[in-house]
Amino acid sequence: MSLTRTIAERLNPVLRMMGAQLVGNKQLEHYQKVRDKYLPEIPEPGDLAEPPPEAREYLQIENPRLVELRQRYQQYKCAATSPSIWTQSHVSLIDLAHFRSDNPYVFQRFDSNGEVAHALTTYYLQRKDTLGLLERLREDRVFGAQTFDFESRFLVSRDLLDSINEINFLERTIGIASGTGFNVLDIGAGYGRFAHRLTEGVPGIGKVFCTDAIATSTFLCEYYLRFRRASSAVVVPLDQLEHSLRNERVDLAVNIHSFSECRMEAVRWWLDLVCRHRVRYLFIVPNAVSEGGRRLALHNKAGSGATDYEAEITNRGYRKIEASPKYETPNLQRSGVSPTWYHLFELVS
Repeated sequence: MSLTRTIAERLNPVLRMMGAQLVGNKQLEHYQKVRDKYLPEIPEPGDLAEPPPEAREYLQIENPRLVELRQRYQQYKCAATSPSIWTQSHVSLIDLAHFRSDNPYVFQRFDSNGEVAHALTTYYLQRKDTLGLLERLREDRVFGAQTFDFESRFLVSRDLLDSINEINFLERTIGIASGTGFNVLDIGAGYGRFAHRLTEGVPGIGKVFCTDAIATSTFLCEYYLRFRRASSAVVVPLDQLEHSLRNERVDLAVNIHSFSECRMEAVRWWLDLVCRHRVRYLFIVPNAVSEGGRRLALHNKAGSGATDYEAEITNRGYRKIEASPKYETPNLQRSGVSPTWYHLFELVS
């Protein structure tokens, strides 16, 4: 018996539990011939779905709304608007008409390993998605999202898979979908992908306030959530945030891959705001640059001194109530889509 066959026989019982298995090259070639014969052609991941004509007309650098937001953000002086990574040159990497493509908002470059990672992650979520979001939420590739066709049943993307994972984590830990009127503040909301999935997947959710220190993000978020008819989502420009939250209860603040890319001064500014408004829960998803996301740390070289910011959170009266890998299965934590850790805090003083 060959070494390859021995490895396959030992791994396949485990893989079959996830709906997968190792096959030989000849068998794979056979499957590919059958697929090519009977299934419709699947678009290449790199092909960008063209946005609606009205979107291309609106999503322009010279759009008056974007110009206005930039001017307001330049005039609004606070620690949050002093960028570390998200400088103007970084923002210029974003194609406004394809803002969901592979870019600083959601890196999603496809290669052979990326296709496998998306498949394994989808199999994983089929078992872990207690809310049934995988069956209810859909990916349509619009605005350039790179996708993978899952068993010719539906398209998946990092946007979709990450959102489903995050929402299920929040349901397991704090029951975000079990009650009604749960208000959320999305700090560093980007183009609004989490708010879109949350409002669509959890009908009983309250208001989802989306804010960002980057004017271009606010501009895109306004457009995208209006495009998705996410009526529960409220996009709040940074200079109006304090006023908007003054008479609103916020139960949960989320920060997904944003604090990692900020200066420490900006992180403190956001934490002071969250603490000032007595937000009960704080959910943080860091970039996986420090111990795979186990440690909350800045991943830039701006400023000086410590880069670990967990003490900044606990010093403001929060205690960590959960810290766990994004994937409960160790193999997926190595090979799934964008592995990191989830950190959840609760205000106790």
